[in-house]
Amino acid sequence: MKKKSLLVFIICMFAFQMLLPTLKVQAAKALAYWSEETEEVYEPLLPYTLEWSGDVLKNGGFDLDSGRITTDKTIADFVINQYGDIGARKIAELPKQSLDEPINIANVSFPTDGLGYPLTSLKVKLDSTYLIQLDSGDFAKVHIDQVSSSKVNFTFVVQTDTLPDEDPTLPDEDEEEVDVIDLTSSQSSVSMDVGQSKSVSLTAKYSNNSKKTVTNAAKWKSEKPSIASVTKGTIKGVSAGQTIISAEYEGITIKIKVSVKSKTVKPIKGIAGTAVAAGDSHTLVLKKNGTVWSFGKNQTGQLGNGNTKNQYTPVQVKGLKNVKDIAAGYNFSLALKKDGTVWMWGNPLASVYGPRSTPYQIKSLKNVVDIAAGEEHMIALKKDGTVWVWGNNSYGQGGIGKTSPATITNPVKVTKLSKVTEIAGGRYHTLAVKSDGTIWTWGNNERNQIGDGKTGSSLMKNVLVPYQVKLLTKVKSVSGGTYYSLAVKSDGTVWSWGFNDASQLGIVKTSAYQNKPAKVLGEDGEGYLNQIKQADGGYRHTLAVANDGSLYTWGENTYGKLGIGTETSIYDVWSDGANSAVPAKVSLTKVIQAEAGSEHTVAITADGTIWTWGFNDYGQLGVGKKYSKKKVPAKVLRAN
Repeated sequence: MKKKSLLVFIICMFAFQMLLPTLKVQAAKALAYWSEETEEVYEPLLPYTLEWSGDVLKNGGFDLDSGRITTDKTIADFVINQYGDIGARKIAELPKQSLDEPINIANVSFPTDGLGYPLTSLKVKLDSTYLIQLDSGDFAKVHIDQVSSSKVNFTFVVQTDTLPDEDPTLPDEDEEEVDVIDLTSSQSSVSMDVGQSKSVSLTAKYSNNSKKTVTNAAKWKSEKPSIASVTKGTIKGVSAGQTIISAEYEGITIKIKVSVKSKTVKPIKGIAGTAVAAGDSHTLVLKKNGTVWSFGKNQTGQLGNGNTKNQYTPVQVKGLKNVKDIAAGYNFSLALKKDGTVWMWGNPLASVYGPRSTPYQIKSLKNVVDIAAGEEHMIALKKDGTVWVWGNNSYGQGGIGKTSPATITNPVKVTKLSKVTEIAGGRYHTLAVKSDGTIWTWGNNERNQIGDGKTGSSLMKNVLVPYQVKLLTKVKSVSGGTYYSLAVKSDGTVWSWGFNDASQLGIVKTSAYQNKPAKVLGEDGEGYLNQIKQADGGYRHTLAVANDGSLYTWGENTYGKLGIGTETSIYDVWSDGANSAVPAKVSLTKVIQAEAGSEHTVAITADGTIWTWGFNDYGQLGVGKKYSKKKVPAKVLRAN
């Protein structure tokens, strides 16, 4: 080889090695399978790497369904850990062989323990190949390319058939030809949880009255793979919903009803309403015993502890007992007692109320069942379904048909609104959900937060009476961000509209304004969020809590308030600067409720632990010191 050609070859090989890390994600999207029907031999996928630090796995294993490395070991098809073990449902070490050579699974002997049960883990050996069983029932070969004390590199391939070509369950070709006259399944319907797998067997009845199991030979199909997938009779729940699984064999088709449900994390027994609330720079916590605790900024007495000093650790609000719900505004706080009375402290409007550092009762309000807070206005929902507002009304957020008076000193009933079940407040606008699932908004609309679908000169800048957002039905809850709105529908999807300057709407970005509801994208921008039970908007960042306790955040990520361990975007394609336009999953699990403040976030998990992250300039994280920020959730106290 000439020197010049050799130099070109070396440069090309170097460039390819440098490109490999960027190809890993692409390879995961192009999973290749060996199949009896196509008689194709597949190539191994590009190498992957699992890393860990100390006893904490950075990456837990590989999930075939999503085609990527995952930290959630409960959904991983196989796991390699820091102790040098490789684990799966069934596992065996294979003799030396090429990865792209299909094998007869029936000829493989899987090792067992002393009681005869299959081993689920073996020691990792360099240059060894392991056969593992996947969730779907298929098998994969995993080759260990490199291994060290901190990481392991591996390559794998998937085999969807067992070999040999002949299916031993079928009639011998030399025998008298018979026809299939009927097909039956072991189950006519299947009910399962998301992530769970269940197997169904098929039996064919022949014209000579013989019966054979034909599960592997049938063609399986799911009408909605996004709800449940199927491979050779093994059904796996993907997301909540219903679908039909069909199996076809020799011209006969049988259908199986599949219902997939999402596991729901239950709220803490004894806390009926909101357990955590986030104001501009202060935080409230409702404990199981009915007391309220606070921390953070306190210049106007919004902590309710009798003074106006900032508090870096939780302090009990004075004189409050038997509380069942809380809400936090810009610099004030609200509490709803079990007897239906409303209590308030802080300073929403200095010219009217003055600083109030201990709770006082709003005496004109009785029989209240829910409370909410905007920046400077307060909202109460009565048992009879009417909504009452007081505080700042300069943009019509009072819903009384006019902006005069600019300050409503005593609660007034919102005009032409009844049968309300849910309420929420944005900065200068208000939202409500009626019993029929319709959503109504009023107040400031300069940034399309009302959702009337209008633009330009036709845009209603101040909406003085409740306006129905006509594109949304079957709504179960709402939330107001600074200049935007959120709704969660009964099907668990999340919808957003209004100002989108920091990608806080979580939608496909077209402009800084969205004048009508749009569906929020799913994690990593794939599909859409579903099975969500609560959403909340802050200053320019948003969060959503799923039924299974997962927590997603998106929007502006200054000070790490998204809780994903970074201040910069992890989705460069979708975002600008430090903002994430698609939901990112926070490491917390079993979350039952969360709230977004201006620059911080607070959440409560099913064990009663309160977690905070983001900016801490006034002590709003409650972690005991004036840290500048926390980029991942930090424990604060227990609510139970």
